[in-house]
Amino acid sequence: MNEARKHFLQKFEHALKKEIDPHLVPKIMEGSSDSDQKQNEDWLKETLDIFEISLGEEKVQNIMLHCGCHYSKEKTLLLQHEFSRTKDINKVMELLASQVKETCESQLHLPRPVIKQMKEMNMGPVGVREGNKITITKAPQSTNIEKYFKETDPQKKRSLYCHCPHIAGFINAQTKISKNFCYCGGGFYKHLWEEIIQRPVKIQMIKSVLAGDEVCQFEIELPL
Repeated sequence: MNEARKHFLQKFEHALKKEIDPHLVPKIMEGSSDSDQKQNEDWLKETLDIFEISLGEEKVQNIMLHCGCHYSKEKTLLLQHEFSRTKDINKVMELLASQVKETCESQLHLPRPVIKQMKEMNMGPVGVREGNKITITKAPQSTNIEKYFKETDPQKKRSLYCHCPHIAGFINAQTKISKNFCYCGGGFYKHLWEEIIQRPVKIQMIKSVLAGDEVCQFEIELPL
């Protein structure tokens, strides 16, 4: 049994119960699998295709936003406290940047040139702020960061870049899954900023490796 896939399917099922008639959810989940990756990929593709026709893209995006992973609870509380104390988004972003730097150095043990390159490309959860909007370019999958920057083949770079083990078979395949799946990744940032400021935020996906882009990029709109 794949624990990551099982955890995702639990979140997906929970998201469906929030966004559609809960009585329909058990039937929808019948085709999923937490043990067979190919079966689960086929089921996800078919399910999202049907949803986009029957529910519309916005509803699909909302479903996927509920499925994202979450930032460290302990670190999020520190960011929340900083905003509560200062009401200053820039101060929060500075603290977040220091947390990310510590993670890169002490946990991921990335070489300084790689950290510098990521910073120059504005990769990571901090993003770039303009007014009430923050544009965030995801960093490559943590275990592949060094390989990503060494790789020159665009297709291989996309495979190394993607964080999601649930759709690995679609990154460079001719058969495509809806790029709206990547709103799952956007849910990470939505949850983070909503926890920090304790208010709803809007999020829009700008780029996705599923759409053939080199990176995944999101825009957070803060209610300021």
